[in-house]
Amino acid sequence: MKIYLLRHSKTKENEYYHIQGRKDYPLSPLGIDEAHMMAKELKKLNIPFDSFYSSPLTRARETLEIVLEELKINSDYKIVDGLIEREFGSIEGESLSTMIYDRIKAEDVPGLEKRKDIVKRTRDAIDYIIKESSDKENILIVTHAHVIKSIMMSIDDSLSYDLKLENLSLNCLEYKDNKLSISYCNRKLVN
Repeated sequence: MKIYLLRHSKTKENEYYHIQGRKDYPLSPLGIDEAHMMAKELKKLNIPFDSFYSSPLTRARETLEIVLEELKINSDYKIVDGLIEREFGSIEGESLSTMIYDRIKAEDVPGLEKRKDIVKRTRDAIDYIIKESSDKENILIVTHAHVIKSIMMSIDDSLSYDLKLENLSLNCLEYKDNKLSISYCNRKLVN
């Protein structure tokens, strides 16, 4: 089984380098255009997706809906609450800066979801999806940067939140012999 983790497309907040966290924003016009371009490139990969999941946040759902439209797949998708972005507490809406980034890494932000908690939550979500999709071969999940990083950190604890994940980057995991491994990370389909 292959599990493809796609980071959502851009919102206005992404364009202004604001920390979104669980604040719910739609895709920006640029984000919509880029999602369509990425989906056309994804189509060229000929991956026979047979199961679809999304974070409950609008930016992830809209990205997945554009992908399904471009791939001409008439399929439902499931919302998994465990795929929601990290809670950034008091800094949600703030501009990302080196100082704020350092506070996130040090977990020195009131209301910030702790690393151990998000890693457990997101790994539980992936384990649920694996169990629910045991007869599937290619799963597409649209979610958020810290969710993807946390899932990868649950597989390889040498990874950290320093890993840069671009909007619309494609990341691939493989589940084989009851073991999850990282096939590739941060693959850009559009510039």
